[in-house]
Amino acid sequence: IKVEFSRECPLFVVGYSSGGNHALAYAGQRPDAPIQGVVAVSAATDLPKVMNHLEAKETFGNRIIGYGVRPIYQQNRHVLNCVKKATLRCPTLTGIEREVAESLGMSLEKYWAGMSSQTTLKNICVPTLFIGSEDDDLIPPGTFDDIRAVGNPNIQLLITKQGGHVGWITHDYDVWIVPTVCKFIDQVLTRMT
Repeated sequence: IKVEFSRECPLFVVGYSSGGNHALAYAGQRPDAPIQGVVAVSAATDLPKVMNHLEAKETFGNRIIGYGVRPIYQQNRHVLNCVKKATLRCPTLTGIEREVAESLGMSLEKYWAGMSSQTTLKNICVPTLFIGSEDDDLIPPGTFDDIRAVGNPNIQLLITKQGGHVGWITHDYDVWIVPTVCKFIDQVLTRMT
C-alpha cells in the first residue's frame, strides 16, 4: 500500500475486533514498519484468555462468530488446506479454532498464544489508540488492566462504560467511533508537521 500510494503518504493501521489484535501484533512485531499509527477497536489482545472466556460462558457471541467465520474458511479452502471438513460443521468459534489448531499439529493454547498481540504491545513505537468498552461481552475482565500494565507510553487507552463489542451508537443512531478514530489520526498528523 505504501509503495502504491507514495512513500510520502502517511499510513495508519485501523482494526476492529480480531483485526485490532492483528493491527497491534503487526505494530509490535514490526517496530520498523512504515506506519504512523495504530487504532485498535474492541481488540482481544490475549487470545487464550478471550477464548477461554467465550468457552466458559458459552456465550451467544461464540456461536455467532463461529457462524460468521465458517464461510470465510469455506471461501478460502484453497489457501487453508489444513482445515478439515469437520471444522466447517462446528457451531462455535472456539470449536472451529480447536480443529484448525489440531490440523496444524499444535495445541489450542499455543495456536491462540501465537496470534495474540499482548506479548508484543511493549514493542509498539508509534502512537496507538486502543478503544474498548467495559460492557463488551467478548473481552474478558482484566484485559484493559493487562494493557495498562505493559506501561507503553505510545498506547493510549480510551475505555467507555458502554459500547458493547464494536458498538458505540449515539442517541441519534450515529456511529461515535468513526469520528473518534479520525480525530486521533488528525492529532497524530498534526504532531508530525
